[in-house]
Amino acid sequence: MFKLLEKGSLFLREYKTFQMLALVTFLSIVGASSVYATPAKPTIVSGGILLINAASGWLLLIIPVSSAAIFGFHAWAKSVAEEGGEVADRNKKMKRVIIWGSVAMSGSAIIKLIFFYLANQPVT
Repeated sequence: MFKLLEKGSLFLREYKTFQMLALVTFLSIVGASSVYATPAKPTIVSGGILLINAASGWLLLIIPVSSAAIFGFHAWAKSVAEEGGEVADRNKKMKRVIIWGSVAMSGSAIIKLIFFYLANQPVT
């Protein structure tokens, strides 16, 4: 029993960690109950959601335009290229532009969908 309470023992270090975790959890629960007790959304949160919705809307326009411009540049550079290695490199870069442009569009659309849901969720 007393070996467990010796200075530097594993039990005592883990027990202190457990105590800190319990304290943080308790304070989070107590603090969260007073924050979420009000039925209205705070204006900074709703304003932030609207800002993210607007920014992701712009991204849905900017991403395909910039992807098409970069793709066009690589296609032009491919047509000017003289060596076979350069053509293969441009083909690889064009393929990457298509892949990562579609990934960026998908990610932006998912974020816009999530924040659109959060912005239009009724307050109870």
